[in-house]
Amino acid sequence: MNHRHRSRTALIVFLLCLPLALIAYFTYSFLNEKLDPDDIVKIDISSEGSEKVTVSEREDIVFYTDLFESSVKLDKPLREIDESTAVRFDIDRGDSVLHYYIYPELSETGCMFKDQKGNYYQIQKEDARAMLSRAEFAYLYVASALPELKVISGSTETEIQPLSYSWEYKQQNGEYVEYNEKPVSDGSEKSRIYSNRTNSMVFSRKPDDLVVTITDPNGNVLPQTDIGDLVLGNDTLLTVTVNATWLKTGMGNCDGSATYEFELLYDIPAMLAVSTNETTPGGCVILNLRFLNDDEQVILRCESKDIELGELYFSENEGVMTAALGIGYNDKLVPGKYTVYY
Repeated sequence: MNHRHRSRTALIVFLLCLPLALIAYFTYSFLNEKLDPDDIVKIDISSEGSEKVTVSEREDIVFYTDLFESSVKLDKPLREIDESTAVRFDIDRGDSVLHYYIYPELSETGCMFKDQKGNYYQIQKEDARAMLSRAEFAYLYVASALPELKVISGSTETEIQPLSYSWEYKQQNGEYVEYNEKPVSDGSEKSRIYSNRTNSMVFSRKPDDLVVTITDPNGNVLPQTDIGDLVLGNDTLLTVTVNATWLKTGMGNCDGSATYEFELLYDIPAMLAVSTNETTPGGCVILNLRFLNDDEQVILRCESKDIELGELYFSENEGVMTAALGIGYNDKLVPGKYTVYY
């Protein structure tokens, strides 16, 4: 009797303790941050600088778990934290997901990570070098990517894509890698400069060797090789060809060459002259217009809604476009002066 009573008591105690044990197990599973590569199913890596990457190969999982486990805990971050640079690691262990954040920089001693408790760690030099040479962190080398070419006219900037290029940059592990992420042009690149502005063609990194050829619509090569030196009498559509070469000097970690070809419109701003600034009903204002582009038009407006402004009909003679603006009588108008803007 006592034996059966003790058995029932033990069973009841077991059943009562079972939920507590399950709770303890799941609590341990979720709160335990031990990184055992055998428990990890995958790691999702995401950041503002690149698209999400999923790591599921054991070799890659082992690399990151070893990196996290061998890092040195810090009393405070090595530098001021910029969350926009964080690379998020969602470590899926099947029963739970741990969230870590790596703060990389192109320095073997400046890379850190933060665990989900908010503790900061410095990544070991060898691990940082290997990590920064992985495909997941290729976006960090944008400064070592092919330099940008921009056509600048006053405050307006237009980036010109290369027709073709060949480029290499050095990773943290010392190996040179071919860069091919920049899109290429199909030969239809267009830009515009204005005769009344300061114009230039600027690279984000100055080439070591540069050859610029400017050709007019008839195929004639102009003597100018700098678009800032162009002084033309009419709107002119030019063709610009650029061959640029960068050597492993100065920055010392990237080199290559690129060819650009694009259409450049040399644009003289439209000039509108009027025959008189004041007239009366029944009178006429003659407008003379020069250098109007196909994508431009003259628009008239008046603050008074009672003034009806008709369309302008221009005739052209030796590059000068002329139109007449008639001033009609309107009995709705109160006598006075009215301004017409164009």
